[in-house]
Amino acid sequence: MTTFSDNNPSYRVFQADPVSYEVLNYQQHRINLTDANLDTENPPDWFVAYDFLSEYNATSVAPEEVLRVMTEMQHDETSCTNYVRNKYTDPTNNPILSVDNYTCM
Repeated sequence: MTTFSDNNPSYRVFQADPVSYEVLNYQQHRINLTDANLDTENPPDWFVAYDFLSEYNATSVAPEEVLRVMTEMQHDETSCTNYVRNKYTDPTNNPILSVDNYTCM
């Protein structure tokens, strides 16, 4: 679980092959901390923010595929912006970590 200040709490759930233990995919779960703090009567709503394969249009999490995805990001503003948002667990309430402060291209 992330513990950095000004970020939404998050954690990852990895899907692995039960025989080889190879990682097949992962899901990033998070809560919107602002919403959770506004609604103190209910437990926080953890949700799946993304899964790696779908979010990055990847075929696997193998190193060569991750390299391909990262190389393509250099030429795709949307993918790069999504990566920055995911890296900082969607810090929509923190202007310092806002994706508007990062240049992907």
